[in-house]
Amino acid sequence: NTVAKEALRNAHFDMIIVDEAHRILWETNNISEEYKVIEELSRRSPGLLLLSATPEKFGHEGHFARLKLIDPERFTHFERYIED
Repeated sequence: NTVAKEALRNAHFDMIIVDEAHRILWETNNISEEYKVIEELSRRSPGLLLLSATPEKFGHEGHFARLKLIDPERFTHFERYIED
């Protein structure tokens, strides 16, 4: 598992595609390793496509997390997202 994550971190992609993106767990105080890897890859890739048939399955916090992956400059704080 560690070898696979390191290989992904060293690879270069034109686009990252994540199926079942609602399963990438992110909470304000608990960010999964999978989320961290996708976040790192998305910073180095010009394209990111998140696929999910149930984007709000895990609530507003999970939806915010995916928006943050797509546009980290716009979606910086969960509390501000809720206010907006």
